[in-house]
Amino acid sequence: MILSIKKLAVCLVCAAALVIPRIAEGQQSHAEVLANLNDGVVGVAYLDLEKLDFEATIGLAKKLGFQERQESAQLLELLPMIKPEIESLKSVGVSRIYAFLQTRDIQSAGTSWLLPLKPGSNPDVAKRVLSNLIEKYGNSLPMFSKIDSTKDALIVAAEEWQVESLKADSTARDFSEMWDSIGEGTIGLAVFGDDDSRRVVRELMPNLPSPFESVTGRLVADGIKWGGVALTIAETPGLKIELESMDEQSAVTAERSINQGLSLLQMLPGIESFVDESEIDFVFESIKPVRDGNRVSISIEQLTTDMDRFAKIVAPQVRLARGEAAKRIRLQTLRQLALGMLNYESAQSHFPTQAIVNDQGNPLLSWRVQILPYIDQGELYDQFHLDEPWDSEHNIKLVEKMPKIYTDLSPNAVANNEKGKTIFQVAAGEQLIFDGAKEFGFGDLIDGSSNTILIATLAHKNAVIWTKPTDWQVDLEKPIELLQEEGRTDVAVSLADGSVMQLMLGTPADKWSNIIQPADENVVYLDEFTK
Repeated sequence: MILSIKKLAVCLVCAAALVIPRIAEGQQSHAEVLANLNDGVVGVAYLDLEKLDFEATIGLAKKLGFQERQESAQLLELLPMIKPEIESLKSVGVSRIYAFLQTRDIQSAGTSWLLPLKPGSNPDVAKRVLSNLIEKYGNSLPMFSKIDSTKDALIVAAEEWQVESLKADSTARDFSEMWDSIGEGTIGLAVFGDDDSRRVVRELMPNLPSPFESVTGRLVADGIKWGGVALTIAETPGLKIELESMDEQSAVTAERSINQGLSLLQMLPGIESFVDESEIDFVFESIKPVRDGNRVSISIEQLTTDMDRFAKIVAPQVRLARGEAAKRIRLQTLRQLALGMLNYESAQSHFPTQAIVNDQGNPLLSWRVQILPYIDQGELYDQFHLDEPWDSEHNIKLVEKMPKIYTDLSPNAVANNEKGKTIFQVAAGEQLIFDGAKEFGFGDLIDGSSNTILIATLAHKNAVIWTKPTDWQVDLEKPIELLQEEGRTDVAVSLADGSVMQLMLGTPADKWSNIIQPADENVVYLDEFTK
């Protein structure tokens, strides 16, 4: 898992950019580097490696709630592995990474990337270093399949035509104003369109409802020159959003529409659940757009002047959003696992048993191993010695290969995932679907498949090693004991018909017992107990 995070971090850093060609003497500005843009380029993004501060980024993410302490500590431990890779790029003359947005890229496996080289750099050496990095971390990604170089840049793309288009002579387009405005961030994005993309917007953009009816396809296509975002990642972060219009009237319309949108958002019922009531006016006043002639700008500078105050506003909402996202992903995972079990049942005429057992009836491996071929993990399944226990000399090595489907993305799950532990468990015990090596089929679901729990998500403290034949051993007198943890009000479960839901922990204990038992002839209709 640590290796996979390392790969992801390096791939994200080595893959965050967009644009083209010729670099002259000295460390040039964005405008100089991007003076010759292909006619089909509709947008450009960049990552400035010189401004990339990993410690500040991790510290900021932690302060704003994007990471918990444990996650931040883990990333800090990875820095000694990641930093040398970035330094290897910088040592051969790469200080920025660019990436094109072209409409033709939709037909390809990905966009194309440009890494300008500082004067005096050796393109062959730089190409070799980049090739080694891609081979090490990204050779399974088709967007990195083509690498080429010019005398002053490296080019990475998915297809040959993309490489050739970056090397071809291009039309000079002056975006110096744009880059002067949004080119100082750690990460930036500019979208400016071309004749074809503007025609598509003009003809196909739907009419917007009131009060945004003035934002028409014609306004966007003919009235907006460019839009850009610049993010500065530092101890005091910065975010700037800008729109440059063709004329002042278009800018006035854009400013008015943004203000109307913010006003609607501020009056939204329940907004105080996202922003503390005492801070609502301050937040919305701070992000009001400012118009200067043809340009409309939004900045978070006022918000981040007092970072402690900013963090108190942002962090609770980020954590709430992360929790909700984790819940949605958890339900998707349960749906996939339930489908795997149903496919197993269809093939074998019974659900997987709680455990693979030996001739003496001793449990060896979990049901989570049994269903691997039914969740597109047949190759991993074939690596197990099915006649050996989960912790045999051979099988124990496979714990670290836990499929992503068994991981949980909530903040307090990081340590479990690292140890090959999972919260996805079946309700196990006498008279239940899962009881050792007992085979249980659809015909045994007396209470109905839509009324019986198949898989549940346990409290993180009760996670188990995914290959180990250990599960939610249910005490029917206290059925939710192993599901409860601080801050938890509901539990994601899948039912035996493959459906998923969030069941309230406040559901009476006897009802929980009925839902867990497949044939006690006490059918519970779940609608009143779901979130």
